Amino acid sequence: MTDTRNDLWTYVLVTVMTVLIWLWASTETRQEAVLNGLVVFTVPEAGEFVVTPSSQPVVITVEGSSRAIRKVREALSVGLAVDLPAESGPLRLGDLEARVRRMASMRSSDVSISAVDPPSVELVVDRTVSLTALVRAVLPGVTAVDEVVVEPAEITVTLPESLRRTLPEDFTLEALVARDELDRLEPGVLHSLDVPVRMPEGVPIDARIHFDPSIVRVAFKMHSRLIETVVDRVRVRLVTSPEDHGSYVIVLHEKHLEGVRITADASLVRAIEAEDPSVRAMVFAVVHLSADDLEKRLDRKPVAYFAVLQADGSIEPVLGSIDGVEGMPSVSMAITAVAEAIAAP
Repeated sequence: MTDTRNDLWTYVLVTVMTVLIWLWASTETRQEAVLNGLVVFTVPEAGEFVVTPSSQPVVITVEGSSRAIRKVREALSVGLAVDLPAESGPLRLGDLEARVRRMASMRSSDVSISAVDPPSVELVVDRTVSLTALVRAVLPGVTAVDEVVVEPAEITVTLPESLRRTLPEDFTLEALVARDELDRLEPGVLHSLDVPVRMPEGVPIDARIHFDPSIVRVAFKMHSRLIETVVDRVRVRLVTSPEDHGSYVIVLHEKHLEGVRITADASLVRAIEAEDPSVRAMVFAVVHLSADDLEKRLDRKPVAYFAVLQADGSIEPVLGSIDGVEGMPSVSMAITAVAEAIAAP
């Protein structure tokens, strides 16, 4: 009985040892793996420099045990930091593979790196500068407004030195109030809104630009809800006296006006801009020709007024202008009396 019991324990011990050896061997057997990761570029003087691009996706081919490869995969998931010299200007890292090999997380993982793709990368290191700039409120399309207060009126902006050199010496930041939000506000009431800060119009959005604070409070009062919109093409309509109908042939050389800026109530502008044809309002330019104009055979006449024909058939006059044109735009035409046209050979 004792021998049988000893044999059983021996069998169990051998089995356990065999399994343990197999498990150890499975983790230590060297194998090859292709891993995806991210290399993050940093400058020791953090906050004083920005790097473009700030990171680079890489594909690393490694060889090692499954346990070591697992450690490398974990390191790649959080990004591998590559330190750069604190010098502004373009920089080409032609030794990216060597830099990855020298990283502590790579050396301590007991893996060998056979390839890093891409092996090199082009970077730009830029020193950052901080300065104080004024902030002005931008209320798109609102023409009658007063008591505009921005708080704080000045903020700190941090941006790359190369971008700063392209800007005017004294530039003003903008707090743009969304047009849809303006349309919901009642006139004659003091409103106070939290508005994000942006660079002046025309400066591209750049993630390297930081504002402190990034949001300001804008307080203002609108006296009316007049806003602006630009209509690409406006049809010209002629108006003559009833008694002159059929007496003259009028040929318009310009049947449409291009780029007309319309100022009207917000609800009317929304109808002009509506995408649904069933509710869209149409803008037209009215040119009035008197009997005297017809007799003189005028070849050009200014627009009398702009009007909007709404979906319900009602007509409402609106303010209109064309950028770069002083006063009302004029329309060229040719006027011929019907009798003269019949008598002509």
